[in-house]
Amino acid sequence: MKPNCNHLLGYLNDYDYIPLNSSTIKEDLVFQSKSSFRLQKEGSLKNGYAPLDYLDERKNLSKMFNYCPYCGEKISWETIKKEVKGE
Repeated sequence: MKPNCNHLLGYLNDYDYIPLNSSTIKEDLVFQSKSSFRLQKEGSLKNGYAPLDYLDERKNLSKMFNYCPYCGEKISWETIKKEVKGE
């Protein structure tokens, strides 16, 4: 396993796949959420999405991995969701 791996968590489904890394996931999801609400106000998007919506695989907004493809470590989604939620 790689020490100090910046885990690749998955990709956002957008025009081009945007990678989500463990070090910047909260900032990336907040930015994406603000963009979706802006598009909703403009009438281009039916619903805006909260940052946690991007981690919900049922909404098909992103593709998430269970293991980091770089180092093979299991990804703790409970910890990441708490971090994004701000707990």
